[in-house]
Amino acid sequence: MVRLILGLVICVVSLASIAYLSLWDSKTPPSDEILSSARVSIAGSDPISGTRSETPGAKEIAPAASTFTPPTATPPAKRARPKRPTSLDQLGRHARAGKVSTEDLLWKLEEAIKGKDARAARELTRDLIRAIRDGSMKADAVADRLVGILKGLNDTLTLQGVIPQLGFLKSKKMTQFFQEQYWATQDLQARQMYLNAMRQSVDESSIDFLRQVLETEERQNLRNQALFALSRIGDHGGLAILEETAQSGSGVDQVTALRLLSNRKDANYVPLFEQVLSKPDSSRSYETAIRALQSVGSSSSVPALESVIDNPNVSEYIQNLARVAIRQINQREQGGKRSRTYPVERIGRPDSGAGK
Repeated sequence: MVRLILGLVICVVSLASIAYLSLWDSKTPPSDEILSSARVSIAGSDPISGTRSETPGAKEIAPAASTFTPPTATPPAKRARPKRPTSLDQLGRHARAGKVSTEDLLWKLEEAIKGKDARAARELTRDLIRAIRDGSMKADAVADRLVGILKGLNDTLTLQGVIPQLGFLKSKKMTQFFQEQYWATQDLQARQMYLNAMRQSVDESSIDFLRQVLETEERQNLRNQALFALSRIGDHGGLAILEETAQSGSGVDQVTALRLLSNRKDANYVPLFEQVLSKPDSSRSYETAIRALQSVGSSSSVPALESVIDNPNVSEYIQNLARVAIRQINQREQGGKRSRTYPVERIGRPDSGAGK
């Protein structure tokens, strides 16, 4: 009996299992539905009901790589800065052709000065001066920047290649800077350098400074530079100081002033040259005055020259110079041809043994 009941139970369970498996197989979706369900599962929810699908036995499939690239905001293109010339030769050519801005040239010059590159600083300064002379740049536009670059620089070697050339800017701001730097240093080379630069751009506003140099400076080469700068001014103020020095000065100052006035070839200074010959003085001042009269003197100068010839205290060299000057003046007054003057060797140099 028990065996009969157990067999029935086993049969019922088997039939139920078969029926269940048949029912489950009928509910399994096709392969394309599995793929579709997998896509929906990846998306996160059913596109119609909005609920997440949960398909038994279905394996998730990795999503395919998307080929869509979302648009990104493109930043505005930056304005390209012109490439600065790299070599000095290239920069010089561009500067002379007006293809280099003032800013670029000054930037390169500042870099060379701060780096104490004397050669580069000298060449860049030359290019800057040429560009200003050609009208590609304005002197006033660069003066302030140059003063800012040069202040505080104590490298004399670099400055020697820059400062004298900057005198050609003829800028009052630069001239004022030269004067301030002159008094700020006691270095002989530096002071000479600033005076040399001022010679190219001096004007009436520099007269007081140059007079102060003559009154306070003990070194003769600096005094000569100041006298030369006064001769470049060309107005009555500067020339009046030269004339005063030629009359009442002594030594090298007097000779330098006489030579500078003689170089002007101005007959208005003939009385001054005659006055020098009337005073007992060194042969150097006599020689300068005689040569000046030989160029611009007149018949009124002959008596002063004859007094030199008759002076027993004057060397034969100076007396012969006076004779040549008289001959030149007479021929010029008579309108005749200019005769040949005696060479210096013929009339004897003071250092060749010519006596008094």
